[in-house]
Amino acid sequence: MLRRCNSFPYWVQVEAVKISSMKRFTGVALGLFLLSLAAPIIAADPVTSLVEIQSVAEDYVSAFTEFPKDAEVVIKAKPLDKRLRFPQCQLPLSASAPTNRGAARIITVKVSCSDADGWSLYVPVQAKIYYQVVVTSVAMEADTQLDYSNLRMASVEAKNLRGNHFNSLNQLVGAKLVRRANAGQALKRSAVCQICRGDSVTIFARTDSFELKTSGEAISSGNVGDTIRVKNNRSARIINAKIIAVGEVEVQL
Repeated sequence: MLRRCNSFPYWVQVEAVKISSMKRFTGVALGLFLLSLAAPIIAADPVTSLVEIQSVAEDYVSAFTEFPKDAEVVIKAKPLDKRLRFPQCQLPLSASAPTNRGAARIITVKVSCSDADGWSLYVPVQAKIYYQVVVTSVAMEADTQLDYSNLRMASVEAKNLRGNHFNSLNQLVGAKLVRRANAGQALKRSAVCQICRGDSVTIFARTDSFELKTSGEAISSGNVGDTIRVKNNRSARIINAKIIAVGEVEVQL
């Protein structure tokens, strides 16, 4: 009679038991690790995004600050500390700031959550104001006559503008530079003469019922709105006349 023996030696069976135990331990450890990662996500309270807070502050400045009507305004909240955490607000966020007419470049806006356990944050908002003005297309020397080829319109920030500037090319076509100008320079009244000494001018004499026109010569220089001395070519008289455009003056009868 034949006797059956075990298929594997004893040491092989022991190793198999060890491997099976290690697999069970690894599976349990992996499950606990994944649970530890998921736990903070499940338990974390919702927060108000910093982007939303900045947007509320920007919208407030845009809606409630008076800016010049002929200006382009760029409104941007300053970056907030990314470590800031505020609970999600159940009520709509509100904003407030001191009355401002657009003079300040930085406006501090208070953004608030009106929940029972609400919060507030002061957000700096920068308002940049730009104007469309006439600038030079190329560098030019004094006495250069201005025309469409050496002038262009450009958007320039208000803080970089000093003095009175021009907002139309037509205001300067035919005028001359008083001093040298760099390329891209915004031209102001003191840098040009719309009528220069020695220029030929047209003299208009107006009343409520009629208008007379004659030619003359400028004895002094100036810009629109200035009163200069002009010689009437027909009578040779020197008169005072008001500049109304490039090459044109007016006298009141």
